[in-house]
Formats: sequence, structure tokens, C-alpha cells
Amino acid sequence: MSQKSQRDNLNAIQKYFPEVYFERGMDYYKKGLVCELDFEADVKNIIQITSSVSGSHGNTYTVKIKYKAKGSQADVDGVCTCPMRYNCKHVAATMIAFLSQDDVVHEKRNLPQLSAEINAWLQAVDKALHKEKNSSTALEKTTKVSPDIVLYYLYEFDGELYCDLMLTKQLKSGKYGKVKECSCRESHIDKLSEVDKQIYIQLGVLAETYRLNSHFAYAKFAMTTSHHVALLQKMIELGRVFWSDLEFPILTLGEKKAALLHWEVDAEGNQSLAFRVAGEQLKTFLVDELWYYDHHKKSIGVCQTNLPAATIKQLLHAPSISMAQAKIVNKALSENYADLKIPELNTFKKEVLIRGECQPVINIISCYDVALYHIYDVYNGKQVDSDFFMADLKFQYGNFVVPWYDNRETLSEYVNAEYRVIERDKAKELAAYDYLVDEYGLKLLVDAVPLLYKRFNLIDETVLETDRCFVMWPNTEETMQETREFIDALKAQGFKVSIAEGVDIEPVLDLEALDDWYVDINSGAAYNWFDMGLGVTHQGKKINLLPLLHAALTNASVEAQLNDDSIGVDDKIILRDENNHRLSIKKSRLQRLISILLSVFNSSGLATDEVAKISAMDVQKINQIESVLQDKTVDVSAPDFLMTLKTKLSDFSGIDPVEPPETLKAALRDYQQQGLSWFGFLQTYHFGGILADDMGLGKTVQALAHLCVEQAAGRLDKPVLVIAPTSLMYNWQSECKKFAPHLTAVTLHGPDRQLRFDEALSADLIFTTYPLIVRDDYWFEAQVFSLVILDEAHTIKNPVAKSTKIINRLKSDRRLCLTGTPIENNLLELWSLMNFILPGLLGKQTYFKKYFKNPIEKHHNIERQRALYGMIKPFILRRTKSQVLKELPAKTEIVRQVELKGKQEDLYETLRLVMHKKVREAVSAKGVAKNHILILDALLKLRQTCCDPRLISMKEAEKMTAKDSTKLRYLMDELLPTLISEDRKILVFSQFTSMLAIIEDELKEAMISYTKLTGSTTDREKVVKEFQEGNARVFLISLKAGGVGLNLTAADTVIHYDPWWNPAAEQQATDRAHRIGQENPVFVYKLITKGTVEETILMMQERKKSLVESVLSEDLDKTSQITTDDIEQLLKPVVIN
Repeated sequence: MSQKSQRDNLNAIQKYFPEVYFERGMDYYKKGLVCELDFEADVKNIIQITSSVSGSHGNTYTVKIKYKAKGSQADVDGVCTCPMRYNCKHVAATMIAFLSQDDVVHEKRNLPQLSAEINAWLQAVDKALHKEKNSSTALEKTTKVSPDIVLYYLYEFDGELYCDLMLTKQLKSGKYGKVKECSCRESHIDKLSEVDKQIYIQLGVLAETYRLNSHFAYAKFAMTTSHHVALLQKMIELGRVFWSDLEFPILTLGEKKAALLHWEVDAEGNQSLAFRVAGEQLKTFLVDELWYYDHHKKSIGVCQTNLPAATIKQLLHAPSISMAQAKIVNKALSENYADLKIPELNTFKKEVLIRGECQPVINIISCYDVALYHIYDVYNGKQVDSDFFMADLKFQYGNFVVPWYDNRETLSEYVNAEYRVIERDKAKELAAYDYLVDEYGLKLLVDAVPLLYKRFNLIDETVLETDRCFVMWPNTEETMQETREFIDALKAQGFKVSIAEGVDIEPVLDLEALDDWYVDINSGAAYNWFDMGLGVTHQGKKINLLPLLHAALTNASVEAQLNDDSIGVDDKIILRDENNHRLSIKKSRLQRLISILLSVFNSSGLATDEVAKISAMDVQKINQIESVLQDKTVDVSAPDFLMTLKTKLSDFSGIDPVEPPETLKAALRDYQQQGLSWFGFLQTYHFGGILADDMGLGKTVQALAHLCVEQAAGRLDKPVLVIAPTSLMYNWQSECKKFAPHLTAVTLHGPDRQLRFDEALSADLIFTTYPLIVRDDYWFEAQVFSLVILDEAHTIKNPVAKSTKIINRLKSDRRLCLTGTPIENNLLELWSLMNFILPGLLGKQTYFKKYFKNPIEKHHNIERQRALYGMIKPFILRRTKSQVLKELPAKTEIVRQVELKGKQEDLYETLRLVMHKKVREAVSAKGVAKNHILILDALLKLRQTCCDPRLISMKEAEKMTAKDSTKLRYLMDELLPTLISEDRKILVFSQFTSMLAIIEDELKEAMISYTKLTGSTTDREKVVKEFQEGNARVFLISLKAGGVGLNLTAADTVIHYDPWWNPAAEQQATDRAHRIGQENPVFVYKLITKGTVEETILMMQERKKSLVESVLSEDLDKTSQITTDDIEQLLKPVVIN
């Protein structure tokens, strides 16, 4: 072997070893420490090298190497028994010893001077030609069927066929379900059918080695022998074989096709031996013999070659042969291997020597491009937690671009049978290299080895190509100017300079320093949708910021900074646009803009050059954006009617007043007149809305007034549908007759309601109930209404309830909701109502939960809360009694605590201990969400025990009497006698009708006049009239039956016997007495057992009140969060101070 060839081979392998290892390996070789060197080429022409190397302290290490040369390149994969294991100094020493031999593989024949690689290959082909192997594998048949079936996924890799086993299930439609990889775990294998299991076992038995993804233990097998052919045919018979992608059709077995050997020539003149199927461009691969894959026919089949399988294996792994060696190899083929029948290589007609024109090329990259997130500063010897600029030096010779460390003296290319040899300008290359080192003091990243590699546990890895880049300096704002000057200097020296994608050397554009902002609204392609642009004007050019803000929303780094309390609201956050240019903006401004634009991003799939889409109901966002940019000049451009709408939305007083027509037989209060005008505003722009006034402020009369206006204007060309709870049917009928007697109304209620369907279509109003909408959905969904009004609209607070879904499908020109409690428990209830009146305003449910519900309820996100309020503000009108009814008598709330005693306390504690243990075990096993029913059942029993032990079904409770209920005794022995002595008229509410029955018995015994209303009461008007006219001192009412639709202004005292989770439900019950028409102060008593679950419920009520108040107003300091400790608090022991 010549010294030049030896040097080239050593250069080719040097990159596979850290520099220190290669140097020590050379030292070991020179000292003669490499012993028992042996080698041979395998079927893929990979040279297997073994040796023993004497190490330090008298140790001897065994080395095994797989080596494959590729022209001027090489692959080295070595393992050693030393602690370093992989490509260590012992492996380096062995490779140096192997490549330094003068007669490598020159055995048996007097061969021409070929490379060791080519000689090894030719001998292997020759040897294989005289070998034959025949064997067969039987496969058991079975008809057992398993729910899990295997799909056989074939693909070609490096000339061989591989098979992955994928698990799936067959659906009723005949299609396959979700596909997952079949692992080698017994749990997966046991699920296979017998026929699939036997195929798997045979594949495993035939596998010589198991390499692919072995650490994941997936079922991946090489198909390399005649035994595999039988398995392959069986797989195809099963009809579950795919090629390359499971979307491709099932493979079939094709006919035999003739295939011939030929040499393929690449651009550099290197030639590779391959088979070509006559007349067709088909992929070929080896099993026991040559096979093909026909993409068009989706079939695989055998190639006719007239060559033994072993010979084909060797032929397919022929090394790449350079044009310079083509004539020598042809000579060897004709003189020594004629019987192989290998076609001659292509040879050049003439050789042209060209002195290459060298163009130094620098590409500026980032250290992130080499996947190192902490870099060791080779200048200062310390760790730097920063992005770094790096310079990648290459040299361009025409079509060739070579890295600076490529040691080839010449380059070659093959064009039109002309072999061109390009001589490199080494002097110019060295001058370019020295310029970077001498002029700027740049060092290579690889110079940080071993410190850098040791830090990242990479000491055993090979040196990466990108590790040979020059480290420049940290990528910071301070070094930007230095980088730009460096690039200018390089260009002046004749370097061609490029900047990698994602690398920015421009200064940060400070958005805070720019005063000219814009909002552009233009008519879009879709009806009622508009194109929106938002940005800044810089140097006369508009910069659209919407794509950048959208990208910031999904950027984990930006999100972390926005949530980092250590970053101040006035601190700036860096954003990057589509060209990776940096822009800075205050954290507080960015938070508010993103929150405002969330719904816009939800409906727009923003590309970098696109504008967002908004509808007319989003115009309020312009006002919100102007508020965020109040210290800037904002140029708003929009169609005239949108600008008018914007003005009205910005100031409620901008809404045109609507006068009630003479047909309305009611004198509206000022706030009711305002509500009528608001309804008119919604009608003008075809919006829906929620009238969320407190209970008792006359929502019904405001709605009727609006209907009178609409009828007078001739806009009620179709019936108006009013859906209300059953308990309010009478109220709507009577209010309509009283205040709008000219409107014709039909009530669809009762067993004969379907007989009035035709009559209803010609009426002005149709009254019906929520349960009947579900029963008669087929009829209601077939109609088109002028307006659909939901009274007590919180009935549809559950978006997945059947009634909610049916109501959302109703067809109407507009939709209105009436409810004093648009939020009772959580924000998803508000979403459900808004989704009914204005579908899409708050986005899809999953989006709303992610960006609004969870941030507000769980994380007290003020900006999201402010943004949500801004979105819903124009469409929800809410007034409280304290705001508009200054003349309403005072309401005083009093919490009276009683203590559990004796048997009742013992029973409560016994139950608590049992339930606490049961709930904790269940929650620990499956979590809170999957034990919702269990938790509620536990809390129900504790609540019932607090009310009266006799409410629960336990032997201990059956023995108790009225004397054992401390709360009942307080009610009957202390509170009621006092109130009656003061001539009070009293409402008593309870969630439990069985509790009301116990109180009823006590009232009878005490001879106190009373009446009662529950869900089973048939004549509600009779019992209400009896109380209102003074025939009963106490009115017992179940919370569910009497929470809405009652006017009980005769009462001046309300007693809540037991607390309910939802404060809104209690408030509605209280409002039966504290409403318009009440002339006396109202006293509200809440009876709570001290230190029990009831006290915790009272605390949780306050949180829910804060949530409602904060979202429906601009109060940003009341948002509450249900903590994970609530269950523990609810189930804690009785604590009495």
C-alpha cells in the first residue's frame, strides 16, 4: 500500500475518534501493542476486524470492528472490552494497524493493485458462487381467531427486505382500527392468533441477530433466507401485507420478471452495481433470491437472474468503484473472475485535469443547529448558557462544495464520458482558514473536546461534522453589530457569506418605540366575515403583527415568560417573525393583546402572509385593542357600519333609545326602558343577547315590551317561541295578558298540546316548556321562528345535555336568554348560553376551556378575565337590585350556627370516618374525576346527617327522634317562636323534601299554620295565594320547585334550613320575597351546623359568588379557584372552637 493511500485511509477514519483517542491509538500502534489482528469480509462486504490490545496496568482488551470503506469515506463501528466501550483508543489502534498493512487481503491470487475493499468483495463473490443452501420451514395451520390481528409491514433497507409486525383490530366496517407496533413482550404475543403467532415465532427463530430498535423490543425482522419465502407467501395469503405505508393497498404476489446486472454511474463518476428489471424502473431487494416491488401494481415477485442466492447477496453489496479504478477492475474481472459474468464498468474516453477555482464559503449558523443547548466557552473556559454564532467554512469548486477538513487533493466528476479531475487550490484554502484563526482568533468547537464532550456524556461519541465549525461569540444584542462587521470583512476578503435559516443578525425592533399602529378591517370573501390586520408602521412599511402574536400564543418559551412572575409587567419579551427577525414588546401589552385576539386566532388558521377573520360581533375587539394601545396613535380603517357599531359598543349611552309602543300596557322603570333600547340595538345588528338582571327586576316585562316593538314594526312575520320551566307557564300567560293583550299566544302544554300545533303557527307567541321541547323535538326543529326566548336560560347550562343540543338546533332569526344566573358553578355554563345566542363568539368548547375557563378559574389570569369580559360585555345586560332599586327595602343576611351534640355528633363522625377512608382510597386509585358520584354520595349523607339523622338509611339513625336533631330543635324551639312572636311571615327552604315533611310534622304539633310547595304540588297558584293572603304563617318550599317563578312579597323572612352548593340557587329563592312590590325589610337566616361539611359549603359559596361577579363585571380581583384540598376540607372532622 502506498504512503499516500495509507494516509488517505487514516484521514477517512480519523473523524470517528475524538482527537485525544486517535493520538493515543497511534501511540499504541507504534509501540506494537496490537496483537492477534484478523479480518474477513461478510456478505455485505463489511470487513469484520478483531484484535487484542495490551492496555495499561497489564490489562488486555478484545476489540471487534465493523469497517466499510466508501471511496474516500469510511464507516467505523468498533466495540472494546475496556470501560470506554465504543470507538476508544484501542479501536483506533486496531484500525491504524489494519490500514497500515502492506498486503491487506491480498491472498490466494496474484491480483492487480486493487483496494483492499474491492479485493475482499471479489473474493467473497467468487466464494459464494460455489455455495448452495437448501432448507424449508413448515408452518402449522390453525383456524383460531383472535380479536387482535397482525398487519405485516414490508420495506426495503440497504438492499434487503424487512418486516415490521403491527397490531390492530378489524372494525365492523371491515376497515382496520388504530395501528400500533407489536412489541416482543409476552403480553402482546399472547394476543395473536395461532397463525400469526407461528409466523412470529418462525421469524424470531430465523433472526440471526436482533439489531433494529432492540432497546424498544419491537417485532422487526430481516427477511433474508429461503425459509422467509414460505413465511412471506403465507403472509400474502392472509391478505394483510402492506408496503412502506399502511395507507397503501394490500400487496399481492406478482409474476417472475427477468433482471440484469448493470453499473450505475453517479455525478462524480463512481459506479455501483445494481440489478435492473428489463424495461421497468422497479425496486429490487434480496430475500433468498432477488425480488422486486412494483409500485403501480402493488405487487412483489421474484426476479429471474440465473444466479445463486449467495452470489446475488455479494453482488448487491459491491463497493462503489471510482472511475480511476474502472479499468483496473475490468481487467481483474476478465482475467480472474470471468465466470462471475459481471458486466464491464463504464470507462472514460479521456481524462481532463483542471486547476480548480476556489471560492471560500462561510455559512453563519447557531449553536442550536448542533443540538447543544449549553456550550463550553473555548475562550474563557466556562459554561455559557446562551445561543452562539458559529462559522461553517467550506470551499466551492464549481458544482463541488467541500468542508475545510476534506483532505482530498483532487475532486472528480464524470460528464459525457469525460473524466474530469479538479485539482484543489490548497494554498487559497489554507489562507482562508488562517484568516479566521489569525485575524479573529476563532477556534473550532471540536477543540473543546474532551471538556465539552465529557460534560454532555458524549466522550464515547464520534466527532460530528458540525463540531468542526468555528465558534464565534454569544448571540446577544451586544454582539449583533460585531457580527455584521465580521460579515462585511469576510466579503471584502472574497468570502461568499450566507446566513442559515433561523439566524438573525439584525437589531431588535422595539415595538414600544413605535407610535403608529393600525387596525384594518376589510370585507372578506365570506358573508358577514371581515379580514382584519393589526400592526405597526415602520419606515413607511406596514408590519402585520397578527401572525407573530399567533405564533407567540403557541410558543412554549413565550408562554413561560408570560407566566413568570419574576418578569415584570413593563419588562420586554422578544418575539420572532417568520424571517426570525426579533421584535420586543412589553409583557403587559403582549398579554392583553393575545387575550383579546384569542377568539380571532381560534377561527383563523393564520399563515405568515394572512390576515385574521372576524365577524361583526367581534368589532368590540377594536375598542379593546385601542384601550391596550391608548398611549399610541391607532389608525382604524373599517366599513362605515362597523365603525358605527364600534362606537355604540364602546359606550352604552351611544345606543339609540327605543320608545315603547302604545300597545304595551305597562309603565317601564328607567332601567327597564334602558333594557328595551338594548334589545333594539341587538335587533338592529341581528345579535342575540342575555338579559341577566337580578331576580325580581322584571325581565319578563322587558322581553314583552321588545316583542311589542317588533310587532309594531312588522318584524314578527313568524311566531316567537318562549321556552320556560313548567312552573313559569302560568306566569308568562298572565303577564302577556296583562302587559301585551294584543299579542296572540298559544301554550303548548298538556296531553292535548299536539292538537294546537297548527294554531300555534299563526300565533304571535308560542309558550312551551323545556321537557316538552325534548318530547316534541321533531315538530319544533321543523319550524322557523322570528325569535327564540329562553326564560331561566341557565337550564341549558350543560352543553352536552340532550335538551341543550335540541334547543341549539332550533331555527330562528335571533335568540335571547333571560336569566338572573348566567353562571352558577363554572364558566362552561356561560359558554353554553353564549354558544346558543351567538355560536362561535367564544370558540369551541375545548378552546374555551383551554384559554379562558382554566386560566381564569385555576390560575386567576387577570388578562384572560378582562378579555372575556370585553368579549361578552355588549351581549349581556346585567343590573342588580342594589344598582337600580334604591327604594327596595334592605335585606339582612344572618348566619346562625348550631352545634351537633350527642348521638347526632357520634353518627356524623362515624359516617365521616367511613366515607373519608372510602373516598381517599378511590381517589388515590382513579382520581377525582372518575369518582364524582362516590364523592357526592358521601357528602350527601353528611349533609343529611346535619339536617336530621332520620334522613339517612342506617340502623343507628332509625333509633333517633326529633330530640336528637339539634338544628331542628333550634328551628322549632327558638327561631320560629321568636319570629312568629314578631308577626313575621316566613319562607323555609330546604333541598330535601323529606326534611320539609319532618318540619311539617313539627308545625302540626306546634299548631303553626303553614302551606307547602314541592315538585309534587299540583296546584301551585292555590298554595301561593293561600300564603300571600295571610292564611299561613310559614311557607315550606323545596329549593328546586320554588326557586323560580314565584312572587312572595307577603314574606319578610327567609330561612335556608340547609346550604346548597350553588349560591345562585339560594339567591333566587331569597328573591321570591326580596323583589319589586316588597315594602318591608327582609331578613335571611342561614342555619349552619358548626365545624361540619355545611361550613365548608358556605365557604365554597363565597368563591362561586366571586367568580360570577368578576366575569360579569370589570372587577378583576374576585376570581376564585376551587382548590385540590376541597375534598379534604369537606370530609374533615367536626371542629368546634
